[in-house]
Amino acid sequence: MTNLLNNKKILVTGGSGFIGSHLVEKLVSLNAEVSVLIRNSSDLWRLSSVKDKISIYETNFLDPVNLKQTLEKIKPEIIFHTMADIRVKRDPNLLNSMIENNFQTTINLIRNLNKEKLELFINFGTCEEYGDGEVPFKENQKEIPVSPYSLSKTMTTYLSSYLAKIENFPIITVRPFLTYGPKQVNEQLIPFIIRSMIKGEKVNTGKMEQTRDLVHVNDVVSALIKIPGSNIKKGEIINICSGKEIQVKSIVKKICDLTNRPFEEFVETSAPYRIGETMHFYGSNEKAKKLLNWTPQISFDEGLKETVEWYKDYLKFKEMH
Repeated sequence: MTNLLNNKKILVTGGSGFIGSHLVEKLVSLNAEVSVLIRNSSDLWRLSSVKDKISIYETNFLDPVNLKQTLEKIKPEIIFHTMADIRVKRDPNLLNSMIENNFQTTINLIRNLNKEKLELFINFGTCEEYGDGEVPFKENQKEIPVSPYSLSKTMTTYLSSYLAKIENFPIITVRPFLTYGPKQVNEQLIPFIIRSMIKGEKVNTGKMEQTRDLVHVNDVVSALIKIPGSNIKKGEIINICSGKEIQVKSIVKKICDLTNRPFEEFVETSAPYRIGETMHFYGSNEKAKKLLNWTPQISFDEGLKETVEWYKDYLKFKEMH
């Protein structure tokens, strides 16, 4: 297969983050000329293996002058816009900061680009845009935002559609589903439970009858790198998901087994569900199969085992330093 990314000037915004860093490593292995655009406060530990093979630029995404100057240095041909504030709390007080950090920064980025050089802009939406809609989630169904985060992402999806249709801008939107794997250290379900079980901390998770669609970060990256060179039309939306639902209780039990913590001893189930909790949550990946010839290759059991092993090493390293 021809490597279409060889020597391509590729920009990854938020490249120091969880998905972004895995994508950067893959692009480097494909001999792309990779630049990473980060906020001033970003920690670069996830990029330690490729730091000397990429260009890293700090910028203020809300300062158009600074942003334009930086983009003129990079001259990207392809952009993966992974950067986002991903706090998923259903807290109305987050609304202004989410719109600023996710929607306004996207507008600023696009408006300050050299459009002549750009071949493709890949906007990152989220599976959360589907809210508690009908499953399996399909790209053409109406969005039902359930948090300031998912509202801000729905806004960027509609922005993408507008730009493609009215301005002929080469943009598509991907909606990765619940992505997990090594280097994920936030408060989402899998890293939270793994961390708690390794440390021997009890958790109260509620009844855990809801289901989720989980996809390994390497599978997400394998989908992303198929987009350049594909025949996807401008303005399209594509789910990147497993197409399967797994009950949350099953996920937590598997983590308990992998960390040798008895489920009944370490997990309480009395906490209430979140307001507006989505009970069935999984997507259709038929469009990705058709347009990208992509299906996930890593089974959940295999991916979870790898993630737990990575976390054990990570926590040991943290203790030593």
